[in-house]
Amino acid sequence: LCLCVCVCAFFSFILVCFHPCLLPKDLLSHDNADVRSNAAMVLTEISFPLKGKQQAVKFGAVAKVVELLKDNCDDVRTGAAASITTICITTEAKEEAERQGVIDALPSLLNADARRVVLAGIKAITVIASLPNARKSFGVLIPKLKSLQVKQPNALDEDVMIRAAQHAIDAIQWTP
Repeated sequence: LCLCVCVCAFFSFILVCFHPCLLPKDLLSHDNADVRSNAAMVLTEISFPLKGKQQAVKFGAVAKVVELLKDNCDDVRTGAAASITTICITTEAKEEAERQGVIDALPSLLNADARRVVLAGIKAITVIASLPNARKSFGVLIPKLKSLQVKQPNALDEDVMIRAAQHAIDAIQWTP
């Protein structure tokens, strides 16, 4: 696993310099869950700059990441949601994610057992909720998001979860 992380970090440097999103897109379909998870995280990292977001859309990485939101592995779903959150800041990326089915894929993350998956899902929902169709579809998620604002005993991320859920509710309920 450590070697996989080091290899992904090295390739992320190379990709940013030469050809963003080519290798991570291919690795997002790998048979190994650790590779898919690390590829999603590399894609997240190289998508922080605007050019990285544009490259992710141009090279088809958004479709792969939306697909990974349905993966069986918690780490893969967490990485995919983080990628959606980072890439889909631009309207072009949000619209591409919508075409790829992100509005239908994200709600299931709120029911995950792993809190990191739920939190990543909430953040992705908040970003995608700026799309009118998403706000309409995500309206049914408000009771679930409110239930996530209840204090959890022994939860280290309790305040973060509560604030993230409130931001998602606010984004869903926003009207132009």
